[in-house]
Amino acid sequence: MRLVAQEQKNIKKQDLNPSTKVRISIAKHNVQRVEATFHLLTKQLLADGLSEEEINSFYSICVDSVDRLTSTDNIGSLIGRHDDIKDIKTPACSDGILMTPMSIMGIIVTVPTVYEPSGEASVSITSGQEINLIPMRLNKSAYVGFDYVDSLENRSYRYLEMLDRSWRSNGAEYQLPNQVDDIVLKLGRETASIGYLIADFGDLPISPNNLQKSIEAKRKFLKVATEAYMERRYNTHDQLRRAHQILKDSTLSQIERDKVDFYILLTKTYVAEMDFLADEITSNSNYSPDLIAEMARELRKVGRDNVAELPKIIEGLKKRYKK
Repeated sequence: MRLVAQEQKNIKKQDLNPSTKVRISIAKHNVQRVEATFHLLTKQLLADGLSEEEINSFYSICVDSVDRLTSTDNIGSLIGRHDDIKDIKTPACSDGILMTPMSIMGIIVTVPTVYEPSGEASVSITSGQEINLIPMRLNKSAYVGFDYVDSLENRSYRYLEMLDRSWRSNGAEYQLPNQVDDIVLKLGRETASIGYLIADFGDLPISPNNLQKSIEAKRKFLKVATEAYMERRYNTHDQLRRAHQILKDSTLSQIERDKVDFYILLTKTYVAEMDFLADEITSNSNYSPDLIAEMARELRKVGRDNVAELPKIIEGLKKRYKK
């Protein structure tokens, strides 16, 4: 990072080579190490002749931690303020395989919670336990992007089509040996997928000068995204049914019950939000994409402090939409 800092002096963000990005994974278990490392790095960069302004610019341009590292002085408090209901952003960027001299692990993206702080689940891969992890699976739901003045940024295939389910090499869906761990992973996966779609809806910019072309482009995106959600909806509800069935197991500990209960609440929250948005999109051919974006942003304000009020919030948005 010291070498990169010297190379990146006076280079503007738009001219940055993406290969110089450093991704920092921050969670409760390593936050003290990250803080200590950045304090040491800052001292070394100052000794190397960089000013504080140059160092701060270097961090903002070259260090990527998915909005969790905005200040090296407050990382711990940022982690402490994480809302397990509404904060779905995670340092984990895609599924993949992690190989070390000691093991081979499958990395599966999920939601960051107190149970999975890094937003990813690591599963051991050994002989007879193969798992196929495909970061992007192109299908009819994939839609490249938009083409109009002040165009909407292209939408990620992963975000639009939702995170794929994980499969074994023989075609069967991957299952963790422990039923609680497995349902937590599956519900976390479904929640992350739906959450990314809702966040994408909220990121829709205001139509420039209310151009009809831009409105139609956004309607096309919302239609394709909604179809992707509806294709996946049965699986999401199937996993919820599994979770309720698992809770009937009398051998579960209270900790396990609390864990499954939380993921049921988390998944139902996102399903209710997306069901509402999907209904608004499919039931009215003349809906306003800008209003859909506004409602999506309002829904993503729902967190642990007001999740119980979600039905009232949705009813309020319905009345607002009719107006």
